[in-house]
Amino acid sequence: MGKGDSKSALIPLEELTEGEELEKWLEKVRQKLLFRSHSAMHKALAASTELKYSCIHKALTGSRKPQRIRASIKNCLHGWLESIENGQEIDVDDEYRGVPAEWLRSLLPRLKRKFSTKQDLYRYLAKNTRVSPASIRRYFQGDGQVSCAPLDVYRHARKVAFNSRSRMSPDSYLSDDEVSETAQEIAQKLKNAWERWQEEEDKKAEGEYRRLRRMLIATLKEQRSSVPVSV
Repeated sequence: MGKGDSKSALIPLEELTEGEELEKWLEKVRQKLLFRSHSAMHKALAASTELKYSCIHKALTGSRKPQRIRASIKNCLHGWLESIENGQEIDVDDEYRGVPAEWLRSLLPRLKRKFSTKQDLYRYLAKNTRVSPASIRRYFQGDGQVSCAPLDVYRHARKVAFNSRSRMSPDSYLSDDEVSETAQEIAQKLKNAWERWQEEEDKKAEGEYRRLRRMLIATLKEQRSSVPVSV
């Protein structure tokens, strides 16, 4: 879509906006296509056409209304709009797209029924979207500081919210291979200390057992991938 258009092909601006004021038309398009900002939409256009971001940004912003515009911009935007209207997804990287944060917050009543705590929810979404738990927490806060949330976070949150399961199972502490190996290493030492303590009633072995037990608990809780020096 737009890849085969000539960079130099120019068309009247009205063919892009169908006679509507440019700023109003672009804002409606941004909202419909779920771009997190106009700049993000311009970057997505640059990635989908042969045009440079600076060229697109200059043409679609500023106080001077252009009389003509690159045909590839029109073809790309209209193609995306047609796909959305037909219920199809557009071929655009999620990094450029987002939803109003209130969309995400509207899912919270359902999501709270799926998790024991909000922190469990934030960790679950973070693991499945590669967005930090701290950032996800901010998207759910209604303090007005964050107006847009990443599209992939919203998609996954909505999927979980409407999942038929009444509760979401927490991620296993041992789902990470490195953490699992560390835990197994400590657990083996713990087993050996237990056996020495039980067989020999060795006070030193008892102390070692209790120390290793605390170490194992800390490793699981904090998802450590190396054996801690001390607890």
